[in-house]
Amino acid sequence: LRERAWREFESKVREFEDLEGVAEHRGIAKVPWCGDDDCALAMQEETGKDLLGTPLEEEPVSGRCPVCGREAKTWAYLAKPY
Repeated sequence: LRERAWREFESKVREFEDLEGVAEHRGIAKVPWCGDDDCALAMQEETGKDLLGTPLEEEPVSGRCPVCGREAKTWAYLAKPY
């Protein structure tokens, strides 16, 4: 059951390098993030989505935070609030 739920979750996640297209994406957006609270708020305001959290287990992340341009430390999951 857990594996099936995890596969369903992963099927709805799409990785983005920047914020372009995140607002229109109907599922969960996975975006590189520096970890700064101000950047999280800016991502939420720009996309109209809520930051749901970060991965439970550490995942390799490459790229830069789409807000400030600093090296990303983790991934941020963004999705529309209901």
